[in-house]
Amino acid sequence: MILRHFFARLLDAGVVVVATSNRAPRELYKNGLQHRQFEPFIELLLDRCDIVELSSKDDYRRSKVPSSSYVISSERGALEGIFSWFCQQQPSAKREMRTVPVLGREVKVPRCCDRVALFTFEELCLEALGAADFLALANHLDVILLEGVPRMRDRAAARRFITLIDILYDQRVGLVVSAEAPAKALFEMQQSDHELDTHRALADDLRLSDSISLFSGEEELFAFDRTVSRLEEMHGTKYWSASRGAAFPLGQEGAQ
Repeated sequence: MILRHFFARLLDAGVVVVATSNRAPRELYKNGLQHRQFEPFIELLLDRCDIVELSSKDDYRRSKVPSSSYVISSERGALEGIFSWFCQQQPSAKREMRTVPVLGREVKVPRCCDRVALFTFEELCLEALGAADFLALANHLDVILLEGVPRMRDRAAARRFITLIDILYDQRVGLVVSAEAPAKALFEMQQSDHELDTHRALADDLRLSDSISLFSGEEELFAFDRTVSRLEEMHGTKYWSASRGAAFPLGQEGAQ
């Protein structure tokens, strides 16, 4: 694997490597396809690195004072008022539809006002979009309003949502969300006995060991814990004041 050769070269050259992960070495790429090819990298980490567990009962992302940027509502148009407020803060900008170029194609931004845009969950998470599309949007926009986030039962939509939040967080984009439920209650992975049997058979065919977490939604649930934590931080006043949306004092009476 590329990672094993890369780390081996670094360590052989005397480079001090400090890395973090949300999983212990033995849990990395667990039940992934062709996992055996990844095992030499795990053995390299265990053999040549000091493993330190940084465990804490506190999630410091979740200790922030909340702002008004997370609205619990299942109504269509729940964020129209807030979007209009953003537009009013930019009297020289006009509301328009825009496109963002991505790798020779274009992603539509249906409702845009300068570097602020309003999307529905369907437009970003039910369309055939991926990390490159979300990164392009993050590079062109300072604030994204995401309307109509449901309780997610579909893994494809959940994966897009997780990727979207990760990219917006890393790029310090201001985020306003209207959702059907609090962040920690948004992801519900349920499968029928028939679906589980089908996935077990596929796991056997692919010679995957131990479990079927790759198909059962377990991997998404693991990643979603991080997403919930990031969402809660992003809707705190400290994140907003340091984000690219800081020019807009969200939380004042005009934005409510």
